[in-house]
Amino acid sequence: MRYKTLPNLFAACMGLLIISCSGSKKLASDSATLKETYKNDFLIGTALNAGQIEEKDATADALVKQQFNAI
Repeated sequence: MRYKTLPNLFAACMGLLIISCSGSKKLASDSATLKETYKNDFLIGTALNAGQIEEKDATADALVKQQFNAI
């Protein structure tokens, strides 16, 4: 793993967390996703709760599908 990319990854994850918690219904689709940015380096994973697994929140579901490639 490239340790020099960890600060960027952390900043990107924090940005996603802030966006997802802000109540905004629009996802940033014009910028590169986490899974696309780091596809040659490592998988981008997330942990899901029961509501997210059952896809009860469409915004959260779209964010997970857009940004992550491992759950």
